[in-house]
Amino acid sequence: MRHPLKASPPAKPARAGKRAGMATPTWPSYQDVSQLVGTSPSGRVTVYVDPSLGAPGLQNAQDLVNDADRVATDNDTLFSSAGGPVSVIVFALDGRTDGTGGADHMGCDYQTGAAIEVCASFGNSARVSALAQDGMLDYVNQTKDTDQDDDSTGCGMAFISWLISQGYGLDGIAQAMVSLGDNGTLADLYADLTSDAAANAWPSFQAAVQNLTNGVTSDDPFGAVAQATSQLHLSPSTAALAGRLFASILADLSATRPAQEVLGNARAALCTSRSRRLRPSSMARQ
Repeated sequence: MRHPLKASPPAKPARAGKRAGMATPTWPSYQDVSQLVGTSPSGRVTVYVDPSLGAPGLQNAQDLVNDADRVATDNDTLFSSAGGPVSVIVFALDGRTDGTGGADHMGCDYQTGAAIEVCASFGNSARVSALAQDGMLDYVNQTKDTDQDDDSTGCGMAFISWLISQGYGLDGIAQAMVSLGDNGTLADLYADLTSDAAANAWPSFQAAVQNLTNGVTSDDPFGAVAQATSQLHLSPSTAALAGRLFASILADLSATRPAQEVLGNARAALCTSRSRRLRPSSMARQ
């Protein structure tokens, strides 16, 4: 459904920090002046702008103030829970002003991820609203043939962390993924491992994520690797290596890479972790 936005008359924004009790958020990457534009009627979303963007950027920010409560309500419906307050800044993310810079935050919860950056989209404020409601996309029933997409890779790694926490070993997961081939999905993997219907994979995973105390804040939100390494009494360096291997394998599996490529990347991770120290010259063979 389209939600056309009407341009609102320009207004002079207040500087961040001028309102009582209003502190400038710490943004994921933006470090210049944060100019306060306003707060949505519900008080849930506070919007800032980079003042150097001038009138087009200010218009984006003002339209976002007007549309923010709709975005927040849509997210509540998507996640079946009420979200917390957030701050959003509109600026030229990656130097772009057409919305193609995307959006980012520091975490998928309302403690670490409450400061959101969105790319300005001059003349198209609807795109700014869309960037602010990225949400939790379903990459369990669909795949992306790349490990460079943050949403699909993050979803895949969190999903596999969840499977491991349910007692399914990484070796069995890897073998099942390879047997499913390039067209296999994480939903197919779930069905193969659990004998449950593939259609239940996404809702079951969503329910598990919503039960996490702090939400998804790492590649291993269910503590599968941490639990496994503690049970094996691994040294800190070995545990760190295991974590790197885990991340490499999960990223490749979520991108449905061929088995040989998964193995090659895992070997590369091992090689780069080995000591590069040279022996003293006195120990060299004469």
